[in-house]
Amino acid sequence: MTVEVENGVLTIAGERPQVEGCNVFRLERPNGHFQRSLRLPEGCDVDNVVADFRDGVLELRVPKPAQRKPKKIAIAGSEKKELRQTVAA
Repeated sequence: MTVEVENGVLTIAGERPQVEGCNVFRLERPNGHFQRSLRLPEGCDVDNVVADFRDGVLELRVPKPAQRKPKKIAIAGSEKKELRQTVAA
């Protein structure tokens, strides 16, 4: 199984082997090669993606983008006086 991130696209590829020696009446997931691709949200930290495969379960951790905080803008001294006068009027 391989996990790749390129140009903001996460790709998971692998192969499910055919089970030999058991009688199968219905197979929900086919055998053979598979591949899935997902576009990641803008700003994801692709350098810190972590993949873990245990007990047949693939777990991927992709750090989400940092949320933008509001930016405070300083008001110059003369503009503060004008602002106070308009509010008072």
